[in-house]
Amino acid sequence: MKTKFYFIPLFAFTAITFSLTKLTKSQIVSKGAYKNSHILNTNGSPNKKTGAPGEGSCVDCHSGSVNDGTLVNNLVMMEDGTTNVVTQYTPGQTYLLTLAVNATSTKKGFQTVALKTSDNTQAGSMIAVSGSTAVATFQGRTYVNHITASTSAPVFSFKWTAPSIDVGDVKFYLASNATNNNGNTNGDLIYLSQHTFSPSPVVAPVASFTNSSSTICSGNSVSFSSTSSGNPTSLTWTFPGGNPSTSNDPNPVVNYPNSGTFTATLTASNSGGSTTSENTINVQSGANLTLGNVTNPSACGVSDGTVTIQGSGSGTLSWSGTASGTLTTTLPATVSNLSAGSYTFSFNNGTSCPSNVLSTTMTEPGSPAAPVITSSDNDNIICSGSNVNLTSNITSGIVWSTGETSSTISVSTPGNYFVTFTENGCSSSSNITTVVVENCAGISENENGIALIYPNPTKDKLTIKNIDLSKFSKIQLVQLNGKILMSWDVNSSVENLELIQINSGSYLVKLTGNTETITKPLVIF
Repeated sequence: MKTKFYFIPLFAFTAITFSLTKLTKSQIVSKGAYKNSHILNTNGSPNKKTGAPGEGSCVDCHSGSVNDGTLVNNLVMMEDGTTNVVTQYTPGQTYLLTLAVNATSTKKGFQTVALKTSDNTQAGSMIAVSGSTAVATFQGRTYVNHITASTSAPVFSFKWTAPSIDVGDVKFYLASNATNNNGNTNGDLIYLSQHTFSPSPVVAPVASFTNSSSTICSGNSVSFSSTSSGNPTSLTWTFPGGNPSTSNDPNPVVNYPNSGTFTATLTASNSGGSTTSENTINVQSGANLTLGNVTNPSACGVSDGTVTIQGSGSGTLSWSGTASGTLTTTLPATVSNLSAGSYTFSFNNGTSCPSNVLSTTMTEPGSPAAPVITSSDNDNIICSGSNVNLTSNITSGIVWSTGETSSTISVSTPGNYFVTFTENGCSSSSNITTVVVENCAGISENENGIALIYPNPTKDKLTIKNIDLSKFSKIQLVQLNGKILMSWDVNSSVENLELIQINSGSYLVKLTGNTETITKPLVIF
């Protein structure tokens, strides 16, 4: 038989070698490419080789033996960013896992998958650690593989984020390969192991909260804010005496219309149970005063009049007007030795909450008719730097509370004003007129029925006073190009307007009626 020799060029061998060592990642993870390598695949193994239900193991490609890896595959789970080793998982938490293959071999590799023990589906998500492991997803399961062959332990690291909810026990199926690096698959040792992690028991949250105030006046509100810890899934508030009386909002605001002592309660709950926290809210109120019996002085020039103030509680009764004074007392109480004139009464019961204010006028027997004050301003609210004229209908024998004796006085400061008329030794006083002074900038002029437009410039509010209702029926906010932005009907001589979502700039305020129109500039900042 004639022997034949075949010559294979060196460059062909080189090409064959190159094609084996330069396999793509998709070729590497295929079973055929893996088998053809005849050594530990340093770029990862094919999927589904963990020994999990429905999967094979490394012996599908290696001819070595399968062994119990319980004592060989040392898988440790730690809280991410710490060295705290844990044996249970918290839903949604991310962990760092390290694997040491405690077997004597030249090179080692592995593959693992995390499955729910309830149905063998994927549990959580895997995250590769650069330079150590790689992640691949196949048929609904996510695998972590080695990407470099290891000669020491622990060297393999990866991260796992637990499912967002409690799914019961999670089992890591792990296959490691301890090879002899002899250039083929003979003599390799495959170690299979299972590592189970149970969910951490859920602990009931700790309820706690803060409130903006513990003592308020009736009619005011308290802001509450939950500071509960321990991952509560629900918050339940109860507010006896408050409005609303219950809430699930983490930061509710509650109004307390009536006085009393009330307990605000927060219950914080999760699947581990619930706890409660309570704070006391003390709602105070000022005294509610009513006017009792009023006895006028018995004669002109005599100070023997009395006023009884009805109510409850102890504190300080104060009065001012023709005479002023204080009385420490318990209501009801009577103020004596009063002369004819006008008085106001208030009461401090020791809280920060004011009482209502009472006013009354005392006259002498046979006293003349009390004078009547008329004002040049409809509501006696003026801007700082302006004035209002107060006029008595009686022009002689009068004295104003300011000491002036003319029939008309000009007032520019806030306060209570009255006038007293004396005739034949007997006096009568008018009702009190209260003047309020506001800090406002505006158009202080009286043209065609407009007494005041303020403030100007403004941000979001505008007041127009002394509107002649017989001339004007509508107010408009107009751009300089004539476009109408807002419109209001005129219902009273004083209109307080809200400027909603108006950009900064120059505008016109237009008052219109059947026969007249007035336009004024307005600046909004």
